[in-house]
Amino acid sequence: MNSDLKPMVLGNGLTLRFDDQSNRYFGDFHRICICVQICLPEQVALSAGLAGGKDFLERKLEKMGVPSESLEKERKILLDAFLATGLTYLEKKDFPQQLLLKLQKEKSRPVFLRN
Repeated sequence: MNSDLKPMVLGNGLTLRFDDQSNRYFGDFHRICICVQICLPEQVALSAGLAGGKDFLERKLEKMGVPSESLEKERKILLDAFLATGLTYLEKKDFPQQLLLKLQKEKSRPVFLRN
């Protein structure tokens, strides 16, 4: 829906990618859904041997019942709140290593449980 969500590269090498999956679900009401991918630096993912598609953590930012005239304002509020609360944690120097450990420990879910 909105294509101006540019990736952010943090000081520790992590990249935040934003994918807007918002949609209208009833009348003039919309669901704002922004998928945030917290991606490992490329050299860290390659050196750890993570297969393609396993080198990021995904979080969804959602808000339901947003009228058309408030879409941009609410989208900005949602993103600003995420960045205000998450950036201090995500920008820590040791966070890429912590994320790498988490991704290596994650077991793949069986096909019938995947969304």
